[in-house]
Parts: sequence; C-alpha cells; structure tokens
Amino acid sequence: MEEQLFDELVKSLREAGDIAQGKAEPSRSFVLERQLNDDKPASSEKE
Repeated sequence: MEEQLFDELVKSLREAGDIAQGKAEPSRSFVLERQLNDDKPASSEKE
C-alpha cells in the first residue's frame, strides 16, 4: 500500500475512534425513516 494512502487510513481510523468515544463530532449523519403505506396493497401486481 502506498505510504500516503496508509497515512490517510490511519488518520481516518483515529478520527473514527474519537467519534466513537465522544471526543469528536461526526462531519455528517443520516436519519432513515421508515414509511408505512397502510392504504396500499402489499403486492404491486394489478388485479
């Protein structure tokens, strides 16, 4: 592995460790919301 890529990997792993330990904030986060479609049939086939 190239030294530059390895150094970036090490930096990223240290940052991930700090985030996991609450020492740093993530640069972004995602929220997944589940959408329920109770009014639609479970099958997409036409009757």
